[in-house]
Amino acid sequence: MPKKTYLNALFFNLNRFKLSRTILNIVFVLALVLLTSLSFLAHYHVKTLIKSNNWVTHTYQVINSIESALYYMVDIESHQRAFIILQQDHELNIFDALKDDLRKNVEQLIYLTKDNPSQQARADVFKRVVEQRLQLLIRIIKLKQSGRLIIHSGIFNDSIALSNQVKALGQEMKSVEMTLLKERDNGAFNQTKNAQFMLTAGSIISFILLAFAFLLVNKELAAHCVSEKTNDATQARLNKIINSVSDMIAAFDNNHCFIIFNDAYKNEFKRLFNKTIYIGMNLNEAFNAVPQSKKKIANIWQTSLLRNDFNQMLEVTLDDAPCYYEISSNFVEDAHNTIGVVQNVRNITKRIQEHTKLQDSYEKQALSLRDLQEKNTQITLLVEMSDIMLACNSQEEITQVLGKYPQILLPFTRGYLYAMHPSKNYLEQSLSWGAPHEQNVTFQPDDCWAIKLGRQHKVNHATQELTCSHVVNQNDDYGYLCLPLMAQNDIYGLLYLEGQTHEGTLFNANESLLINAFAELTALALANVRLRDNLRHQSIRDPLTALYNRRYLDDFLFKQLHQAKRSHLSFAILMLDLDHFKKINDTYGHDAGDMVLKEAGKILQNNVRAGDIATRYGGEEFIVLLYDINQEHAVERAEAIRHDIAQINIKYGAQIVGPITTSVGIALFPLDADSPKELIEAADKALYFAKKTGRNKLVLYHDLKPNQFVY
Repeated sequence: MPKKTYLNALFFNLNRFKLSRTILNIVFVLALVLLTSLSFLAHYHVKTLIKSNNWVTHTYQVINSIESALYYMVDIESHQRAFIILQQDHELNIFDALKDDLRKNVEQLIYLTKDNPSQQARADVFKRVVEQRLQLLIRIIKLKQSGRLIIHSGIFNDSIALSNQVKALGQEMKSVEMTLLKERDNGAFNQTKNAQFMLTAGSIISFILLAFAFLLVNKELAAHCVSEKTNDATQARLNKIINSVSDMIAAFDNNHCFIIFNDAYKNEFKRLFNKTIYIGMNLNEAFNAVPQSKKKIANIWQTSLLRNDFNQMLEVTLDDAPCYYEISSNFVEDAHNTIGVVQNVRNITKRIQEHTKLQDSYEKQALSLRDLQEKNTQITLLVEMSDIMLACNSQEEITQVLGKYPQILLPFTRGYLYAMHPSKNYLEQSLSWGAPHEQNVTFQPDDCWAIKLGRQHKVNHATQELTCSHVVNQNDDYGYLCLPLMAQNDIYGLLYLEGQTHEGTLFNANESLLINAFAELTALALANVRLRDNLRHQSIRDPLTALYNRRYLDDFLFKQLHQAKRSHLSFAILMLDLDHFKKINDTYGHDAGDMVLKEAGKILQNNVRAGDIATRYGGEEFIVLLYDINQEHAVERAEAIRHDIAQINIKYGAQIVGPITTSVGIALFPLDADSPKELIEAADKALYFAKKTGRNKLVLYHDLKPNQFVY
């Protein structure tokens, strides 16, 4: 970038800064801190250099001590050899002196290496080897003095080994110290270079900060002249701006004297307080002689100037009409203190009126929406309840379903559900919800006005209105509603509901619609179950004898046979045929014959256990299935049935119908057959043989011979 362009960019960026005492102080503090840091940094690096130099000197001392020890050892060995060869005492004296100097030198070496554990360990080994070498040299001298010195290979080898070991240890320690010396020299050099860089960089940054502060001060002084020239123009523009808005705006100093206000503020102040204001006027002076009716408003007006972010709505009556104002105020602050307050007053009468209308409309819509949502939920629950109840196959299942829904759909009630007995002689309590008052478990249809009238019967006040006989503890504490559950012009039950009477009405229109819908769905479900029960009864029962029919027998026999196979149980098939039944029909008529069949059906029904069945197989033939029974007990049961049928005594008109007897064929599973068809055929063959051989007897298929199976 060219120099001129760079300077232009620099001055452009400086113009974006606004000089303040804080910024200037920060710049100078940064420069002072940086210079102080540089001084401490220089002092720190001088100390570091001195410390590094001391370590270098220490390394040289260690190296010198190692070299001195090695020199002493060589000199000692030389004088020892001279003594052995020349046998002169002054050589021995020199030997002893050098020996003491060597030991002192080794001790000094150990002391110098205490800062380095590994090096001190080597020094300890060096001391031990030196001492061994000295002892060996002393031993040789003593042997020489006693005249017993004989040089042999053992002593010679030990001497050479110890000498080499001393030299090797010395050279190893010297190598380590040379390495440390090199590292410490490099460290001192790097620290010197870093210190030089940091001191140079710090000096440059300090100069830049001071130059930056100088430029900022000069820039602000130049801008101050321009600011004074534009101040008057700004004031004029401000007056135009605040007069162009509809809000009432005024500014006050800390003494609550007017600094500036717009025409709207002046006019509205005149309208409210009948006082003309001017610049410099104190607000307390403006509120002198304010009427008593306006004192409260004047107090709020003054209080608003004492609090920052003040906001409050005022209601004033002007010309006999309510007017609403929103008054707010905010403190004006410079960098340090509050220098004034700005007050804004807005006439919000029209907005309040529109808001009130909108709020009323919104509340109506919300109420309608809640009602719609509630009805939608109710319809959803009714549909859900209807679908579930239509899938029920018994009244017990319907009762189980209804145990959940009344307390959800009818939370404003408590009550009972009564089901009409198929005989229509009484109604029986099926379920309750909401802790209603205790009522009779059963009652007759004539005890309820709703049942007798075929429509709902409502009682708001028990002591003033016609009440039902089945209601217990009738008083005015609560009202009740009896609603017959009608479907297909028949009554299947009763819905008894209790509730509190409000304004003379037990339930409102919406609640009544919901109750009626609930009752209709319940009635349809009960009718549907009753119809299913009747159709099922008709499909599996013989209409004359009320015994199971042949269709039911086929299904039941198939299931029982598989169950007997799994359980390894036996069962018996009794096939019965009324003897000479055609003669009874021909002699007494078919009505008499029907009476005989009915009585025979009752006897069979009374002689079967739970798990057994009695069926009308066709005409005057019957089949009884006895489950989990052996042959002996099957014969006993068959004999009891035959005996009871023989006791039938029917009077038709003036005549006694009879005598009535029956023949019985017995087949057992798995003794006689292992399939439904074969079992019935076996029982039929045994029955045929009983009728062929005299009637009024029972025959076991198992007792028949093969030549007796032919019809």
